[in-house]
Amino acid sequence: MENNNNNIHNAKYNDTELNGDLKVWFMSLGKDAPEATILSDTNIMKRISNYEKTWKNSRDLYTFTRNEILDMLLMFSSSSPITLNVYLSKIRTYLSLAIEHGYVRTEINLADSIKYEDLMELINKTKRDKKIVGEEGIYKLVEENVINYQDQAILLLMFEGIRGTDCVELEQLKNDDFDPIKSTIKVYREKEIITPDPETGEDKTRIEGKDLVIKIPKRLTNILKLNKEEGEYYKRNGHASKLSLAPETYPLNVDTEYLIKPKYVINLKKGRTNLPYISGRNIQIKAIRVLKNYMDCPFLTPSSLYLSGVIDRLKTLAKELDKKELSHKEVADYLDSRFEKLNTYQTYLAYKSEIAED
Repeated sequence: MENNNNNIHNAKYNDTELNGDLKVWFMSLGKDAPEATILSDTNIMKRISNYEKTWKNSRDLYTFTRNEILDMLLMFSSSSPITLNVYLSKIRTYLSLAIEHGYVRTEINLADSIKYEDLMELINKTKRDKKIVGEEGIYKLVEENVINYQDQAILLLMFEGIRGTDCVELEQLKNDDFDPIKSTIKVYREKEIITPDPETGEDKTRIEGKDLVIKIPKRLTNILKLNKEEGEYYKRNGHASKLSLAPETYPLNVDTEYLIKPKYVINLKKGRTNLPYISGRNIQIKAIRVLKNYMDCPFLTPSSLYLSGVIDRLKTLAKELDKKELSHKEVADYLDSRFEKLNTYQTYLAYKSEIAED
């Protein structure tokens, strides 16, 4: 095996926590590439290095078997064949370098044996695990599988973007925030605004909040009306326990001003008060329990439910503008108008095709 340490001292990337000297050298070979290419390659190599250290006891990529390469690509959870193919291209080039300079004894580049069909199978597995759903899909799932209108309301409000950190938006929703005539929900929403300090140049963070009036579908309006009238809650989604032949229920506090009603505590212990609302964390727990146990959608989570709603609304906006897909600015402007979040524009591009046509 050749010693390539002499080639490393000119590398720009020896501080990027890449696993192994060969990766640092590999990155240095492309130091004159366009800035966007350098950034993309660095991020890819960082992810590979992290996988090596976390899952393979710091074994280098050039020691991986073909199945281990596929497992790593699957772990990256990409739903885009273009993205996976970029990863595979970098892996192929890296392995070629390892072969050329004697890091491996064989002349066979295992990345060459991975075909488009293999990448599509990885994508299919990722889609099954991510479980991104459209409006028609989630409403049908909820209405057919969830018995309590309160639980239906929680899940569908999440899909419509009303959630907040630790479900604080759901916790704070009041009956007066819901307009059944106009089919709207008023919600107070905050977001972080990062601006550079004019004197020091350092980034400063401030919180900006405002009231938003969000249009909701008529189907959700009807569910929220029924939720408001609901006076009892069925435990275990209406399934009887092993100790009882009949479904068990508990009364809801129908006098509360909050939209998501808490359990009505009949016998209050000394010094204890009956809260008029359910805490956001408990709302989150309720949502997870229903999604996990009572819906035919085991990989759906509150986060992927929220993401599904964001992507679905962006897809609807593209239809209204008669476009196949939105530009980066159009996505950013729409999200900014609603104080909503999406990790990157690439997230929109990756997931938009997963929302089925209604």
